[in-house]
Amino acid sequence: MDTNASHPPHVHSAMGSHASSSSPWAVSAPPLTCGRDSGPGARRVPSFLRLITHTPTRRGAHLVVRGKKAKKGGGGSAVTARPSTAAYVTVAEDGSDDWRLDEIASLIREGHVGIIPTDTKYALVCDLESRAGVQTLYDLKGAGASKPMSILCRGFSDIDKYTQGFPDNVVAGRMQAFKIAKKCLPGPYTFILNAGKELPKVCLADPKSKSKNCKVRKTVGVRVSGRAVTAALLSRLDRPLLSTTAPANGPLGEEEPDELQDPAVMAEAFGEKLAFVVDAGVSFNPPSTVLDLSAATPTLIRRGAGDAGLWVDDDDTGAETDDEEAWGW
Repeated sequence: MDTNASHPPHVHSAMGSHASSSSPWAVSAPPLTCGRDSGPGARRVPSFLRLITHTPTRRGAHLVVRGKKAKKGGGGSAVTARPSTAAYVTVAEDGSDDWRLDEIASLIREGHVGIIPTDTKYALVCDLESRAGVQTLYDLKGAGASKPMSILCRGFSDIDKYTQGFPDNVVAGRMQAFKIAKKCLPGPYTFILNAGKELPKVCLADPKSKSKNCKVRKTVGVRVSGRAVTAALLSRLDRPLLSTTAPANGPLGEEEPDELQDPAVMAEAFGEKLAFVVDAGVSFNPPSTVLDLSAATPTLIRRGAGDAGLWVDDDDTGAETDDEEAWGW
């Protein structure tokens, strides 16, 4: 690392100097090492991961990643060759060292898939318009084209662009949905809205014929994360990220609402299928609250970290929810 940099030396720890015991997102974790254990209880990062220790790249400049120049902006259907080693970046959960995310943003623009933190669970993400990235994400999740995914948005302007917006007067006598959403976002909610014309189709390869089948999405889940690290990454990109909860035990894994997510463990479980991992500490968070606003009446799909009582009657907040229906959001 460049000792002349203006930034403090980077400690390779999922917690270390940048996490607080009072954090709502992280729990205490052993030191992070790369390739081998370095003491009792050490969290081992697989040797195929490359810990990022470079000094910050000037914003707006081209990033040189493993000898290749990454384009500013962009995305689309093309994808470069997968990195020979995945990028592993540890960041402060307050986003104070967000310059470390520059290379992650570059990898996303190239169409790669990785894991990032949100204000609920860690998520698998890729460029919304990268067909190769979307294919990889669906493969890692073990999902078919009919399974829903969410988009991580920068704010309401992204929601307006890719959806038909929040419905008017969903429930008579209740505050308009958009005004309630303004109170909830950024925050731990996933709102299912009717898709807009700008939302790309889901194009996935048929397992047998290998031909691409494209499906228009009628609805889409939208999220605006309240976590500084997530917002800092999205600010470096030109559009939302397609996202889904990252199973703690690797590809095709089952999801448990109360499971602990350790990014170092997930990195090993997913192996070389990932191009990057952003580690903001070990997480023991509930999932987002999922509400379907695509019809006349709001429907609670999953109880989670957000207060559902703002949207549905008290009698409905205790109703049974469908984990299978919420899977993917």
